[in-house]
Amino acid sequence: MFKLISLYCILFSFVAGNVWLWTDVRGVRAAWPNVPPAMSEQGAKSYALGDQQLAYRMSATLLQNLGENDGDVRPLLDYNYEFLNDWFVMAHKLDSQSSIVPILAAYVYSSVDDNAKLEKIIGFLIDVGQEETGRFWRWLVRAMFLARYKLENIDLTIQIAGLLEEHPSSELPAWTRNLRAYILSDIGEKQAAKEIMLETIKSQHQTLDPSEINNMIFILCTELLDDQEKAQSGLCSS
Repeated sequence: MFKLISLYCILFSFVAGNVWLWTDVRGVRAAWPNVPPAMSEQGAKSYALGDQQLAYRMSATLLQNLGENDGDVRPLLDYNYEFLNDWFVMAHKLDSQSSIVPILAAYVYSSVDDNAKLEKIIGFLIDVGQEETGRFWRWLVRAMFLARYKLENIDLTIQIAGLLEEHPSSELPAWTRNLRAYILSDIGEKQAAKEIMLETIKSQHQTLDPSEINNMIFILCTELLDDQEKAQSGLCSS
């Protein structure tokens, strides 16, 4: 009899303890620790047992899934973009030929509505876009788009266009070399735009695609040249 009572007491204590614990912790949720500090390049490789490609993929996967915690998705405004930029830089060093990390930066994390944080993304894209790898010039174009239409920073936009104009890669299409002129024309700096376009046509007419030349001539003749300049240039005769 005593043993039976003891068992009931133990069972009751166990049930009561579970009810108390459930009542006490039912509202507790795992706290999101925000973006962790980035590992060093060597630290990431050590974590992946020396496999550099595995380290890159693990870093890219972490960047892709940051902010998703037990079904709770955090807004980009909550992210620490200082640490996030460190992750971008470190991961890109692990595999400078892959586009995964630049894509995440350019099309996911650039959606943040905070200019200071957006500047971090643009800075990373500028650095990657200046690399001589042929296809990476596209990140300069994306950085220029973000600077022009999200950050609304004309000076930075023109600066990035200048980087495209002077890019060392021979694989850039001709239109990327002339973006600075188009931007200057768009913001009303018509004299500067006119001089750049005229010089481009004069010096590069043998290498430019005919459609590029025709587009510049159209802008010159419809927006930039006055009647006297049209007559002198000989470009606008029908």
